[in-house]
Amino acid sequence: MIRNWQQHWVLLFILLIQTILFADVKAIDIEHTDGHSILPYTRVAVTDDNATLDSLIKSDKFKPYNKEVLNLGITQKRSWIELTLQNHSDRPVKRLLIPTSSLLEDIVLYNGQTYKIVTRTGLMHLDNTYNTLFFHLPLTVPPHSTRTYYLSVHSTYSPVAFKLLLEDSKTFFHSDKYRKAFDILLIGIVLALMLYAFLISFYIRDRSYFYYGLYLFTLLYQQITYIGLTKIYFPPTFVIIDLEIVLLKIGTLIVTSALFAIYFLNTRQVPWIDKTYKGFILLILLEIILSHPQSSVALSIVIVTGAFFVFYQLLAGVIIYKKGYTQARLFIMGFALVFPAYLFLITDALGITTFLVDFFNNSLILVTVIEAFILSLAFADRYIILEKEKKQKEKQLIEETLNRTQLVEEEVRKKTEALKHSLHTQELLLKEVHHRVKNNLQIILSMIRLQYDEIEDPKIQEKFINLEHRINTIAKTYSMLLSGDDLENINIATYIDALLYDISESYSYTRYRVEVISDIDVHNIPLKQAVYIGLVINELVTNAYKYAFKNGQGIIRVSLYQEETGEYLLIIEDNGSGYTIDKNKKSLGLKLIHALIYDQLEGSMQVDSEKHTKYTIRFKV
Repeated sequence: MIRNWQQHWVLLFILLIQTILFADVKAIDIEHTDGHSILPYTRVAVTDDNATLDSLIKSDKFKPYNKEVLNLGITQKRSWIELTLQNHSDRPVKRLLIPTSSLLEDIVLYNGQTYKIVTRTGLMHLDNTYNTLFFHLPLTVPPHSTRTYYLSVHSTYSPVAFKLLLEDSKTFFHSDKYRKAFDILLIGIVLALMLYAFLISFYIRDRSYFYYGLYLFTLLYQQITYIGLTKIYFPPTFVIIDLEIVLLKIGTLIVTSALFAIYFLNTRQVPWIDKTYKGFILLILLEIILSHPQSSVALSIVIVTGAFFVFYQLLAGVIIYKKGYTQARLFIMGFALVFPAYLFLITDALGITTFLVDFFNNSLILVTVIEAFILSLAFADRYIILEKEKKQKEKQLIEETLNRTQLVEEEVRKKTEALKHSLHTQELLLKEVHHRVKNNLQIILSMIRLQYDEIEDPKIQEKFINLEHRINTIAKTYSMLLSGDDLENINIATYIDALLYDISESYSYTRYRVEVISDIDVHNIPLKQAVYIGLVINELVTNAYKYAFKNGQGIIRVSLYQEETGEYLLIIEDNGSGYTIDKNKKSLGLKLIHALIYDQLEGSMQVDSEKHTKYTIRFKV
């Protein structure tokens, strides 16, 4: 009797010890699928990748686990989970064991009795038929029995963080269907906003929208892997390559985000912020180039760099906004939404938190949709800001214009008075010059006439008369300038008429009875050209007087008008007998005429002297 009581107490003691040591470890009812993680009812071991299940069991490495989420972060270690399933029903029960992560690369399910592999899956073991976001491993427990299973999980390129669910296939596939539809909807929205950003970039030539479009593209690419769509819609070969470039994807996401911020915030106005952004870009590029793609340390370094960058993004936006760049408020609003998602994504990847695993693994893309909507308003916001600034500038411009107009008017008044005084002085000086030239020419004429009176040779007298006519032609231009208000131009009609009158008067006491007709259809011509024209007319009309008329009677016609081409046409003709050009071409008069027409007036002359004499002279002024 005493012995039986002793045995009874020993059994009670053993049961008590087992209850204390394994209070959190118990068999899981396979029919109890409430959507909660079964990890608190399991035992877990974390070992090196080369450890075997048999060695773990013999060395008793499995320990009770009391958390909803297993989060090892970025590691090369392998996690092992021991779970015991119990079926109290009269029928076999089938369930799916679901690790809630799309990034697990190697998942192996072992039979707890034989230690043999039941199922193997993961990103490294995909086939073209896989169509769910989360991996699922089928289990079957016979009626009224208990089964123990071991789950092995390992990832080289991705963080290890997941819940462990037990669900029936109908519930799982139903929820997976709606989860995929929601994720695809979010991706479609972001894709549309990305295209919108590119369109705005090409339309208004704004680099910030171009880089924002690149950022959204990179984020979409990263997120379709994170939420599990890559393994569904892309071939297994692409999935493997996608895993191996995880460093490049994270780095590109940071670089495109930095470039967008540089141009959107116009960081050149704050040089140290601009340099810091460029420093982040350079650092990320160096980390990508120098890091080994399979190194968990390298991946952790890039993620930590990303954490600092996320904080810096928010800080830079606030500083730029305080510097007076109003549009930065949209950047702050948008990034403030994605900031917590990025922060939890980073801390989850480092094994610090389990927020995204506990709630929504697609939360980043969800808030990105809202951020993209906010930043898409930046174009309209920029227009409103520019319109406001435009009105302010217009008001300032009007005020400055009025002030400047008053200053300019006052300055113009002063300058005008000074200019009028200067012009008046110049006119007086020019008149004085013309008057002196006229007087000097008159003195020269007087000297020629005195000399003429002393000469008896008729030929020399004729030369002196010709010289007097030429000088008189020049002097008359200055007389007309002094008699008018314009000191630069001469009324050519009045000038030619006066000149012809003087020539006619000089021959009125001779045997010549010549009628001179003028037809002048031109008004003002500059002094310089008027002198040349007068000299040409003097020479040709004088020659006509002397040589054209054998009986001393005839008609001389002088015409001057401007053609539609802009050229001036001077015609001097008579009804005399004409002359032979070769006989007289070396005379001084003709040489002077050629020099005046071709060299000074830069014109041309046509002579018709067969029956009568006609000079047609063309020139420009």
